Amino acid sequence: MTTQQVADFLRTNVDWHRFSKLVKALGHQLNTEQLRFLKARILEKSVEQYSNKTLKYVAQDGVDFLITGLNNIRLEMKYTEGAIYTSKKNELRKNCSIKLTNSMGTNTHAQLPAHYADYLMFVSNRGAILFDKPTLQAHSTSGGDGIHATLPTELGIIIADHTVMDPKDQQEVDFIRQLDKSVEVYSSKIL
Repeated sequence: MTTQQVADFLRTNVDWHRFSKLVKALGHQLNTEQLRFLKARILEKSVEQYSNKTLKYVAQDGVDFLITGLNNIRLEMKYTEGAIYTSKKNELRKNCSIKLTNSMGTNTHAQLPAHYADYLMFVSNRGAILFDKPTLQAHSTSGGDGIHATLPTELGIIIADHTVMDPKDQQEVDFIRQLDKSVEVYSSKIL
């Protein structure tokens, strides 16, 4: 399977426009240190939901999805707002800077672990791009808190550009109130 085939599959099977509306609906509500992990889970579970059941969310270390429609190819997702296209002119950035692993200061890997996904899907609020593992390995550096990569966008394949991922007039939807109600319902069931 080539990177182009995987990118074409993701382009066809994920509703990227709907995903961009979800991102805008969330807004900055979950950008606090306390809620960032929840935001990642919401974004990843939403991609699964918007994938016509062709992605299975597995939430493993270095692997977020199995692409069930492509013999369970392993896929990692990273999200950073504004990281693929510039905000004013929607120009493709030359590089995407990504923290591939986060070891909280205890990194022991000189390179990506063997179990890391076959492909990285790097997503922002206005685009998505796919990189294969050899490209990640060639452009990554190891540090005390994890492995970072500065990836030239010319080495990736655009899955969705800013014209597809345009949320138009989507309004922010209060997530925190729904979260608080869910916690209340859950905690009330514990007797």
